[in-house]
Amino acid sequence: MVVIATATACSLPGSQVEGTEGLVGTHTVNGTDPEGGEYSGTVEIRATDRTDTFEVSWVITESILEGTATVDGDRVRVTWASVEGAERPISGTGTYTIDDEGNLVGRRIVAGTDAELTETIYQKA
Repeated sequence: MVVIATATACSLPGSQVEGTEGLVGTHTVNGTDPEGGEYSGTVEIRATDRTDTFEVSWVITESILEGTATVDGDRVRVTWASVEGAERPISGTGTYTIDDEGNLVGRRIVAGTDAELTETIYQKA
């Protein structure tokens, strides 16, 4: 689960809504690993009883990642960790920009390595 905490007066590009309600739903994620291999998966973002917090399940190539993220304007900063399916426990950070269509475009870093993954989480699955 990735928890996204946000400022409630934020308006996301492309979402056509005030706040972060435009992030809620099931999304497709496509990325490239450090060796240039491509991967894809699903990200589900769910609202909680707090208007500034979201839960996210990230399923990529039979692995599940969980973490926390904060939204500041059109920037999303993530701290994440594997919880299932990885050969060994991994964790790291990521930074995304919310583009004009509401997609999250960015990079994730694997802690303790030089590994960097590029990723896009699409507004619609």
